[in-house]
Amino acid sequence: MEIIEIQDKYNPLKVWVIKRSKCSHYYVNQKINGKLFYSKFSRTRKKNLKNAVLFDF
Repeated sequence: MEIIEIQDKYNPLKVWVIKRSKCSHYYVNQKINGKLFYSKFSRTRKKNLKNAVLFDF
């Protein structure tokens, strides 16, 4: 699994953590002050990531 961490544009304390599985499924979580905010990763689509994170794949 590939893990990508992206700094939030508007909040410097927030980091988006994105996991990409081998079969191209995407899972997202947030780190705030270095600690994962949610206990589990949420499955999402590549299209939603582009809108929410403002990140180009």
